[in-house]
Amino acid sequence: MSDPKPAVTSHSTHISLTLPEDSTRNATLLIQRGELARLHQFTYTRVADLTDIIAEALTGLSDLEANPPVISEPEPVAEKPKPTLNKSTKPVPSEPTLDVPLKKGVKAVKISHIKIVGGETDAAAYRRLPSGLRMSTASPRR
Repeated sequence: MSDPKPAVTSHSTHISLTLPEDSTRNATLLIQRGELARLHQFTYTRVADLTDIIAEALTGLSDLEANPPVISEPEPVAEKPKPTLNKSTKPVPSEPTLDVPLKKGVKAVKISHIKIVGGETDAAAYRRLPSGLRMSTASPRR
């Protein structure tokens, strides 16, 4: 029989040091152990300063582990119920429509979407409109 492996109680420490390519000497140090991490942004003058900064970061991470932050889960947002539409009422069109015959029924098409071709004039098509959709075209008599 193989012995079960003991549970690991301590986590390894990961240190990521990012130094700039230019000469600004602004750097970033990320230090992480387990689920806790600490980010340090600093400016250094000598490379020998980096050891002191890493030591300070380790001390700061130890302080963070002694008093870890309490992060509560956000409350779930309740979804608003979608309004149900009554299918028996058709929406009122914003402009007059013309019923166009199709193989499977009739479709109402907005008049502005219809183009008259094939010798038919606007006046002839307009006369076929139901009288309620016609606009008054009273012209002065001469």
